[in-house]
Amino acid sequence: MKRKAAKANKDPESEKDPHLRESLNDVRFAVFAILLRFLFSSYLYDWARERVELVTPVFSYEQLLDDLEMKKDGLPLYTFPHFHNAPMMMWIYSSVSYFGKHSVLAFSCLLDVSVAWLLKWTADAVKSKKEGEAAGCGRWLFRTYLFNPITIASCAICSLSTLYNFLAALSAYLFFSGCLMGYVVVLGIWTSWTVYPAILFNILFVLDLPKRQLGIYLGVGLAVVTAISSVHFWSQGSLEFLDSSYFYMLTFKDITPNVGLYWYFFVQVFDHFREFYVLTFMTFYWFVPVPLTMSIRGDPHLLFWLFLLLSSVFFPSPTLNTATVVFSLWPIFLKRYGEYWRYTLLIVATIVTCVTLMPVMWHMWMVSSSGNANFYFGVTLTYNIAMIYMVIDGTFVYFRDQTNDYFKDWKSRHMGFAYAFH
Repeated sequence: MKRKAAKANKDPESEKDPHLRESLNDVRFAVFAILLRFLFSSYLYDWARERVELVTPVFSYEQLLDDLEMKKDGLPLYTFPHFHNAPMMMWIYSSVSYFGKHSVLAFSCLLDVSVAWLLKWTADAVKSKKEGEAAGCGRWLFRTYLFNPITIASCAICSLSTLYNFLAALSAYLFFSGCLMGYVVVLGIWTSWTVYPAILFNILFVLDLPKRQLGIYLGVGLAVVTAISSVHFWSQGSLEFLDSSYFYMLTFKDITPNVGLYWYFFVQVFDHFREFYVLTFMTFYWFVPVPLTMSIRGDPHLLFWLFLLLSSVFFPSPTLNTATVVFSLWPIFLKRYGEYWRYTLLIVATIVTCVTLMPVMWHMWMVSSSGNANFYFGVTLTYNIAMIYMVIDGTFVYFRDQTNDYFKDWKSRHMGFAYAFH
């Protein structure tokens, strides 16, 4: 009887235990993940910072360090062809690096752990709106992002892609939780750095917002971009930063090998065709969101994910880490449209295979000379095609779900029995 009474007295506490236990486990995983990043930085930093899959001119911390040293010497940074960072990045990392390299690594770890928690909260926000839809996703997203080898390596070398992921995850959380004012502010800051996330403003048009409120949100986003650009101009005293930071990305001037689509093409194309193809690619990137916005009006969350995926695929100087937030959010929609996805296994297997083969093909091309650039570009092209298949399949599952609902209701009304469109 005493045992039963004691058990009854513990019941209220036991109800709280699962939540407390989960929070403590999350903290333990976060601490262990930070430790892994410091260990990786201590023993494999020199190897990882040479990997073109993890480092590009836009996200290179080593390049940023050189730029900071040049700035201390009073040199005009934006007159040099290798400088591509926005002034905003200079301000952030010059402040963080004041206390040395370890402070920058600690800052990167803080950003990376914050991304993992933001992804978890994003999944929880979806679950709270549609009960049971994303059950179990948050915990899975949190842990897989923390222990993803790509995120560990990128954080260990202090890649600027960790800040890119933080802005992506923060904008996702704010949008999924319904905080649209915070969403447009973060999106304005993000756009002021890399331009390409500007297509995410299109999602506001599919929301059921009054015209005045829509205008306010768009005006705030534009005001943030304008304010940051004005501060850039005021601090630099000229508009030279526009060509080095923004037009550099919009005109595909970077032809160093990376995991993107464009570098190999612009190495091979004749110079007198370059302007034509630049205009073609730019028109394609900024036009594709228009039909998607008009078509996928019933699921803004899916539309956000597709736009985020498009910006990762068509970014001119990407790393493997810039797509990790997109991959982390995928399980939310795998649960929502689980029965309609067609190429999940094929896409996952292709991406894992390509990521594994990239260092091998690079070694064959640049070290052993047993291959050529086609070997490496073939793997990166296949990797990007797999992500394009994600866009295609993501669009398909939405239309399949809409078609299934329509035919199920139509058949029930006209034929008198339940019908599932498969």
